[in-house]
Order: sequence, then C-alpha cells, then structure tokens
Amino acid sequence: LRHAATPAAASSASWFAKAAAFLKSDGSIVDCSDGVSPVKFYTTQSIPGTDHIYPVIRHRNHLAVIADGNGLGTGVGATMNVDGTFTYDFRTGIGQALGATSGYKQINAAPVEFGMVAADIDQDGAVFVSDYNVWALHIGNGPGYFSSDLDFDQSVFVSDYNKWSLNVGTNHSVNMPEGPVYTSSVPQ
Repeated sequence: LRHAATPAAASSASWFAKAAAFLKSDGSIVDCSDGVSPVKFYTTQSIPGTDHIYPVIRHRNHLAVIADGNGLGTGVGATMNVDGTFTYDFRTGIGQALGATSGYKQINAAPVEFGMVAADIDQDGAVFVSDYNVWALHIGNGPGYFSSDLDFDQSVFVSDYNKWSLNVGTNHSVNMPEGPVYTSSVPQ
C-alpha cells in the first residue's frame, strides 16, 4: 500500500505497508495464511488517512499495477466494508489502474474484465526480447515453478511464448523498489 496525493506521485518510497498474498486464477487476492481470507497488512508506521491509499499488485511474471483515481476510500471501484476493511476491484474497468493500457488490458469479453499484462519474465517492468531470452532458456522444462511459465501449467512450452508474443512491446514501470526481486522458497 502506498500513500500520496496522486497515484502518479505514489512512488516506491511512499509505501507504508506490504504483504505477501496469493493471486488466484479468478483475479481475487487472498492472504497467504489460509488462502481464503482478505489480505491483512501490518505496519509499525503511522497509518495515513484513507483517501489517498493506492494498492499495488506485483506478480512474479506480470507487469505490476497501481490503483488510479483516489485509491482506497473514495476511489471509483473502492469499497469500505462494514468490518472496516477495503476492497478495490481492478477488474471492473480500464481506468482502475494507473496508465490504463500501459501494463493493463481487457482479458475477458463476457463478462468484461481487465487484468495485468503477462510476460514480464525478468521483472524489469517491460515485456521485451529479454523476457523471450529467459523463456528460450527454460523451454521444455517442467514440471516446476518457472518465471517463464506464463500459463501456469508447471511447464515452459510454446503456449507460454504465445502469451509473450501477445504482449511484447508493453511496458509500465510502477516504480518498484530497487534491489532484489521476490525470491521464492519453492524449488525449481
């Protein structure tokens, strides 16, 4: 979660809480503890007001997205639930993510849904030849946990290349922190 006056100003330095979570195939994000509950954020920092809190979603092989508008609280698509939790639905429209079609696109026609762009295999904020090169190194591997497995079938084949080819040339830097990217304890 980031806090700033606008989503464009919500840089990696403006984060105040973060959590690991599971991104499910239906687009919902759930807490790692049980795979069902809403994501819980814990912070020792002072919690800012709710009108300009922007959720950021980062996935192992997709371009990251950040909420647009006013974020949580008064943002379009944001809901404050009776238990004091917030819900933000990125799937409802192209305007839900900062940059709209940069790193975000329509993924279903009926019902109309939007989602993250796949194929940022090397996690540099862009889908380019460098991602293809990693895919080419892994082709034929499986079963396993590979960043180049874009269709999540635990293998790296032409079906993953097809997803890369649909998105090549797309980039959107959500201004992620410098340093090492997420490291999984799941063995390859």
